[in-house]
Amino acid sequence: MQKHEENTAAQEDWPGNHIAQMLDTACPGDPVTDYALNFQKLLRDLGYETIIFALNIVPGIRPEDFRPMKDSAVKAPREGDILLYHFSANSKVNPDYVRFNCRRVLVWHGEVPGREVFAFDPQRAALLERTAREVSWLAPYTEAVIADSDSAAEQIRALGFSCPVHVITPLIPFEWYDADRSGMLPASDAQKQLFVAAGDILPERRIGEMIGCFAAYNKTYNRNSRLMLIGHCDESGPYYLTLRDYEEKLSLDPGAVFFAGRLSERDMLPYFLHSAAYLDMSEFETFPLPLAQAMFLKLPVLCRRTPATRQLLGEDALYLPESDMALSAGLMNRVAKDAKLRSAMIIRAKDRLGAFTWAVQQEKFTRVIQDMVGAGPVQMTMMKKKAGE
Repeated sequence: MQKHEENTAAQEDWPGNHIAQMLDTACPGDPVTDYALNFQKLLRDLGYETIIFALNIVPGIRPEDFRPMKDSAVKAPREGDILLYHFSANSKVNPDYVRFNCRRVLVWHGEVPGREVFAFDPQRAALLERTAREVSWLAPYTEAVIADSDSAAEQIRALGFSCPVHVITPLIPFEWYDADRSGMLPASDAQKQLFVAAGDILPERRIGEMIGCFAAYNKTYNRNSRLMLIGHCDESGPYYLTLRDYEEKLSLDPGAVFFAGRLSERDMLPYFLHSAAYLDMSEFETFPLPLAQAMFLKLPVLCRRTPATRQLLGEDALYLPESDMALSAGLMNRVAKDAKLRSAMIIRAKDRLGAFTWAVQQEKFTRVIQDMVGAGPVQMTMMKKKAGE
């Protein structure tokens, strides 16, 4: 694999033995885009020539990091080149992945079953089901998979990929979570017992279950409590309206559940710093970055036991039961009041985060890349024959 002395940014076309990435859309702040940019930094630190190709590039992306896939000046890769193709729940197969005569690695960011969202968004459900079908078509053409979590690895194997699957979690941007950069907590929130959750308001995140658990806590233990839901929501969409109806049926006080919308890091930090616990009931997350943020900020996490949360929190975390809201409310009360329990949860979380530092992830990524580079195109040819090509 060719290296170079200077890490040049954009390349006019594919040099020999080049490692490149490809994704649908490059967008500032998008998790898949950030994941690809971190890979690019690691590759350049290793001395490899690399660039990211994207079908769509949103304004705000640095041109030295990305090249338009439709650029007529971009030549096709050669047999020894390695292409890392990022594929997520909203992706549609790019035929170039199969057309290019190079070594192909799928970077899998997980799926959400269409049945999870069908009742509220049939169109999105159809898109999700199509994604699962289309990614399975890529199995015979794929030399290896990089999955962004243990749960994503389980998914891709279930979709028919028998090639090696490597798990490299997203690099946690600990530098973003500096408490000194926090804004001020509004006085109306400072007077309440807060619980916080972050992420877009989507059916697969089981927001209704979260509201139900909080309502049981609010009514049984502390009426002066508030659930802060931070993340984008479509206020005209059926899911949001259903949640509001459910909130009304639970007879919660006005403002007890607050949909805050998207907040900047500065505005979001005070809620993490002053809450009793971070809540999450998602069943189909891959790697849950907001949970890592809560752990770093010494905020106890209460969530559903899933492959993704077990990977981050371990087996001895305090998990919420899936169907017993009264018991969940009791656990919320324990975490809010028991200083010894909170301290133990914070210490365990700090120990767990050590496995997700830049140095650890860099070591994993370096080993995967070096193994692929060392395998060479001969192994890929053999794998193609095995796949029946």
